[in-house]
Amino acid sequence: MQGYRFAGIVFLLTCMVSACEDNGYIIPLHQKIKVFAWMDESTRKCRYSTPDSVVTCAFIDDIASFPSPINPSEKTKKIWLYYKKAHALSENDFGEEAIKIINEILPETEDYNFLYERAILLSLRSFIHTNHFNAQLAAYDAYQAADILMELGITKEAASKHLSIANLQFNTGNFEIALENAKRTVALYKRSQELGREDTLRIINAYNTMGMSYVHLNHIDSAALSYGAGLPLTKMIKSDIWEGLVLGNIARVDFIRGNLDAAISKYTQEANVCLKYKENAAAGKALTGLAEVYVKQKQYELAKQYYDSAWHLMRVERRPSIWLDYFKSLHSWFELTHQFDSAHLTFERYIALRDSVQSPQSQQLLRLQKQLQFEKQLALLRAENQLRSSELNTSRILIASILAVLILFSILLYTIRRSYRKTSALNAELENKVKARTAELVKLNSELDTYLYRASHDVRRPILSIIGLGQLAGLTHDENERRSIQQKIDDTARDMDKMLSKIHMAYELDKLEGIQSVNMKNYILSLMEQFKGLYPEIAFHAGLDDNIIVNSNIRLLDIIFINIFENACIFNNQIDPEITIRSTRASGYIEICFKDNGIGIEQKYLKTIFNPYTRYSDRSIGSGLGLHLVQKALSKLNGHIVVESTIYLGTEFRITLPACKETTSMEPAWDSRIKSF
Repeated sequence: MQGYRFAGIVFLLTCMVSACEDNGYIIPLHQKIKVFAWMDESTRKCRYSTPDSVVTCAFIDDIASFPSPINPSEKTKKIWLYYKKAHALSENDFGEEAIKIINEILPETEDYNFLYERAILLSLRSFIHTNHFNAQLAAYDAYQAADILMELGITKEAASKHLSIANLQFNTGNFEIALENAKRTVALYKRSQELGREDTLRIINAYNTMGMSYVHLNHIDSAALSYGAGLPLTKMIKSDIWEGLVLGNIARVDFIRGNLDAAISKYTQEANVCLKYKENAAAGKALTGLAEVYVKQKQYELAKQYYDSAWHLMRVERRPSIWLDYFKSLHSWFELTHQFDSAHLTFERYIALRDSVQSPQSQQLLRLQKQLQFEKQLALLRAENQLRSSELNTSRILIASILAVLILFSILLYTIRRSYRKTSALNAELENKVKARTAELVKLNSELDTYLYRASHDVRRPILSIIGLGQLAGLTHDENERRSIQQKIDDTARDMDKMLSKIHMAYELDKLEGIQSVNMKNYILSLMEQFKGLYPEIAFHAGLDDNIIVNSNIRLLDIIFINIFENACIFNNQIDPEITIRSTRASGYIEICFKDNGIGIEQKYLKTIFNPYTRYSDRSIGSGLGLHLVQKALSKLNGHIVVESTIYLGTEFRITLPACKETTSMEPAWDSRIKSF
């Protein structure tokens, strides 16, 4: 971007003289924007059946009749009038004639003063190519227009070009590139302070394209989030047609998830609103979706009726991308109804259509994007070369004078001094980091020594118990007594396994890396089901909010929640044990509360329960590391824990974790692993 700006400055300086000779002043950008808006409006009344009539009509309102006083140069006026003719022809579906006019005038817009005119002409040509299904040329012009508009700081117009690129890439099957440009569209619009109805419609379109791309990439949760972001906007601006289209795409998500009744309701709404606005292709797409639902429900005859109705609507409009989905779906219906000849013919038609629509153009657009990226890099390199050449010439001139030498010498001294200060500050900062790291390592080594010392004793005790019980089992001849001893050996071995698992947790706590998006409701419910199997006598209750997502390391979450679950289960009420888990979400964080009606903790111990090897009850059978590991894991996740307890009434642990701000992929990551417990 800096290279483009420098190049723009160079062009401006080189063209300034000729621009001033051609015209008394340079027309401000905001004035040009008003002129082109006026020209677009004035050409909409030119509705004729021949190109000559359209062009004649376009010349009726000359630039001189523009409401505000303006004095363009002859070259500027020529470019504007050519655009006006091309726009009028485009409005009347004379695309080829319009492109000829654009191609004729476009070379005259290479001067920096005409960058805006060039962007508008490229945008118009891209629009015409899109309507004529020439995706490669349309995308090429849209990319160029977007770069120029960004260079001029016209963010919203640049965003609309990226939206066009996103839709072109989606229609040719390049879903990842479509997703990239749709996200850029939303990001650019969010920079703008004021958004009109047309801007909001484009944002809805971008979210819709993001959702459809996610569906094709099999990221269903992310697709649902994208549609969920766009749907409220359709209601806000009261756009029935877009609300119906978004609902139809949400219906596809419902269908994939198996919510067939919800899918039928949304597809029906989409079909009705599309028929209302005579959007036949979109209505046919909705009917195809309904047919797929009824196929899923094995209502094959009803599904065929919807397929026939869908084709009756879609064949009126030439939308090959929608035809692709129709023939692919119809092929499945023929196979399920054992009409294999028809299925084969339909599949051949689908393949031929896909190859003609997607495969060639998809590869062309991929190559186009790589080519444009290369051209941008080349332009930056050229700009850098110009800058270096200019700096070299300047240095030679400065060296030729004594004054320049003195200035350079002063600058050099200043630079050395500032560099020395920066180096000193950096060294001090590094030294502080080394000290902090050393202190942390000393602490870790101390903890490790403690772990090893306590572990040797904790492991030795159950091993000696197992040895003694084994010897006792060899001396007894009573089968019942032998079984009792065997049970005690098994219990002791399991306790030792739990203790070793805690020590392993302590070992790997500082080595865990990697972040996943975790749905906390699904994760906690999964853990609860497994602890129900281990402690069937305990009544578990859950009040968990939906869609609470955290970005976290799944193993650290295991360390936190498995230890909390295990603590609540071990120290439960022997009569009617209950454990209640609830979750809430606030701005930037989530809170998860575990409450039991167990034996409770005395107030004097609450400040020390998170210390390692702490035991305050005769029920404590573990290593005393559980709550210590919970606190350390929460510290790594920037979370914290608070405990409140009343002796003989129960205990409540409140865990706070940072909430996920943005999720691009919602892969499930809550398959808890408690088999070692």
